Amino acid sequence: MTVNSLVDMILTHLEGPLRARLQSLPELLESLDKSWQLYVDAKPEVVINKTRFAEVLAGKLEKGKLPLESLASLPIEDLVIAEACREGNRKALDYMEESVLRKLGPALMRAGRNQADVEDAMQILRERLFVGTGGNPPKISDYNGAGRLHSWVRVAGIRILQNLGRSVKREVLVDSSEVWEQLLPPGHTQIEHLKSRYQDDFRQALSAAVLALDDRDRVLLRQHFVENVPSTKLAALYKVHRATVSRWIVLAQEELLESTRMMLMERLQISTDELESVLRLIQSQFDTRIDDFLTN
Repeated sequence: MTVNSLVDMILTHLEGPLRARLQSLPELLESLDKSWQLYVDAKPEVVINKTRFAEVLAGKLEKGKLPLESLASLPIEDLVIAEACREGNRKALDYMEESVLRKLGPALMRAGRNQADVEDAMQILRERLFVGTGGNPPKISDYNGAGRLHSWVRVAGIRILQNLGRSVKREVLVDSSEVWEQLLPPGHTQIEHLKSRYQDDFRQALSAAVLALDDRDRVLLRQHFVENVPSTKLAALYKVHRATVSRWIVLAQEELLESTRMMLMERLQISTDELESVLRLIQSQFDTRIDDFLTN
């Protein structure tokens, strides 16, 4: 680590066992510093003070909102943008509006019956994310890097629309129960435990995550999982190379995983260690399916 590295700054805000645990993971710390430096070297439009960013990450670690294991693969850019939005940074807010929220409206139209529902949901979403409601701080501060920021916002928008109590389309092109059975196959003791204990939570989280997918991604997953269409035939159908279709499927599944993880983190009231165990098992099954995509 270099002098005044991001990791050094994070460590100054930690005490006791957590600090010791973090110091015992040099490869993880080096990866985090490299990720930060890559972000800075890219000369991003949105930047925040490194000292402040280190304080934010340390606070998330102290509160158990940011597992140590996740530091090696944190989406630094998304975390910076989220924190900059919380601080009221105009460039960050403009970025969120143009790159995330403007694209979310059409996605919500698929879940809501009419434009009025979507407009209400979007207004509530903006207020909750950037202003805060009922004396609560802006929800953007809750983003912890578990998945990409745009996925996290999509899930939040879908949940708001569903909670409005209005008529919501129930048609899901990728049936959640079929996806569940394929992602978590029978015969494994720990997986069977998950299915019996968290099945309803997982299925509800997965259902909302499916609704948040783009049309193409949702159709691709249906075609591959439910209809068992091989990537070679999908490539011919979409008039692209087979490798392109395989990449689309992988990205769509990863998007589904990220959104499902975020929904589960909100739903499950269990210890951090147990939650991470659940998420690691789910991750392993998604990864297995991704490998299958590439070898079809």
